Amino acid sequence: MDKIISYIKDSYDELMHKVEWPDRVSLMGSTVATIIGLLILTLFIFGMDGTVNKLVDFIYKIK
Repeated sequence: MDKIISYIKDSYDELMHKVEWPDRVSLMGSTVATIIGLLILTLFIFGMDGTVNKLVDFIYKIK
């Protein structure tokens, strides 16, 4: 039980005193970059899905 309490105390100490949190500007920049990356990935997957769908339809029309 002492190990668990020690772990929790050490974790709290590290979280509150040793972790270097990003400033607001840095956090906003990372958030915007993440959203833009997700939008690009979404458009890419949407385009690939449409392409594969048309390819499969074309293959089935040949048969």
